[in-house]
Amino acid sequence: YVLIRPGKSTAEKRFDEARDAYRSLAKGKGGGDQAAKYRLGEGLSAYQAQDYRGARTAYSEALLAEDPEVASKAHEGMGNTLFQLGWMGLSGSRYPEGDGLPDMEEFDDLVREQLKKMGEAEPPESGETNEFIRIESIILNWTDAVRHYRSSFAVDPGNDAAQRNGDLTMN
Repeated sequence: YVLIRPGKSTAEKRFDEARDAYRSLAKGKGGGDQAAKYRLGEGLSAYQAQDYRGARTAYSEALLAEDPEVASKAHEGMGNTLFQLGWMGLSGSRYPEGDGLPDMEEFDDLVREQLKKMGEAEPPESGETNEFIRIESIILNWTDAVRHYRSSFAVDPGNDAAQRNGDLTMN
């Protein structure tokens, strides 16, 4: 069962074009599972293009699918997207892939650095400091990522990637 069929744009890694094409196809369908499948393709293409806000919007719409496989993949994609948004808020860059994965010591250093910035910031006249808002946003993104990974796994208990990503995010 194939949820989306990569077109020429995704095969050639022109993810911006693929995102726009999937969005257009989804709009043409109006709603339902076929539109949700196209939104899933849009979300994946946006994610690959590092357009995480666009991916978040597309995955949100794909979550409306009645098809459990589409819903599970949409939850997993949303989890990945929210994790990336949190990581970018913490480190300023995309989470590395392959052999360049950070270890817990590197992660702890990043968190300590952000907390230090938060402590050194001048308190505003009212409200919270930008550093506090950043930390709060990271925590919220990662908490929601774990919820989406768990939802994906609940819909599809065979989705080992969602289970693994949820566990990694919690650690």
